[in-house]
Amino acid sequence: MEPKLSSMELILAICTILGGLSAVWFFWDKIAIYWGSFLNLFRKNEEIPLLSLPDDEFMFIDKISKINFKGSYQPTSEIELQLCNSLVNYGVFLRQSDSSYKPTKEGKKFFNSATNT
Repeated sequence: MEPKLSSMELILAICTILGGLSAVWFFWDKIAIYWGSFLNLFRKNEEIPLLSLPDDEFMFIDKISKINFKGSYQPTSEIELQLCNSLVNYGVFLRQSDSSYKPTKEGKKFFNSATNT
């Protein structure tokens, strides 16, 4: 004869299964974030469409390209700092440890195309 589960044992078994599923779901969300960023290191960078940039950032790229800076750029005002941070989010700049900004490979293409026009 099979042992009969009491209602308390049945509730505990169901809660244990649901708790395990929620733990897997929770950790899957965390793992998926890190796994995606880890895989991005090995993927070919997707090209950033120039027209996808907002007007302020576009004009900022044009302004910086006329300065013809070499290496990294140090923002001189709060507005420039905000624009640089926005361009980091678009993948045009990389933020350096000394609070300067260096163009990425895609960013260099933008600056070269802006200086050619």
